[in-house]
Amino acid sequence: MSEAARVVVVQLSAVAGSASSP
Repeated sequence: MSEAARVVVVQLSAVAGSASSP
């Protein structure tokens, strides 16, 4: 996986974590 793609995945994971957190 390219570095750019990995960064996108990390960002999406962070957004999902924030959305699930109160």
